[in-house]
Amino acid sequence: MVVECLGVAAGYVLTGIAPVFVFVLIGQAVAAGTDAVGEVAGNSIVQRATADHVRGRVFGAMVTAGLMANAVGFTFAGFLVDAIGPRWVYVGCGLVSAMVIPLLGPFLRRAREAEIDPAPA
Repeated sequence: MVVECLGVAAGYVLTGIAPVFVFVLIGQAVAAGTDAVGEVAGNSIVQRATADHVRGRVFGAMVTAGLMANAVGFTFAGFLVDAIGPRWVYVGCGLVSAMVIPLLGPFLRRAREAEIDPAPA
């Protein structure tokens, strides 16, 4: 998940500061590639950590939350692009992605503890 946040941050910032279009393509490829890896990792974690009888509802809630976040984001994105421009929107999104990394600390600690002291089967 940290790699995903770093990759998305780097890709979006590169997209925002790109002097020529080829760097936009590279930035978007980096962001999309690391996001895909992070999505697979996140879904794997949820699948392993969720009880069988509620797994479908958990994934349904996750997808619904994502779609609602998109709806809210799309409502304001046009205004933001008009106000500061698309380049700065990409740079801002990259910085926000980087700022999320410290929030992953509890998940990383929990994962490390599970490796050290695995729960009984």
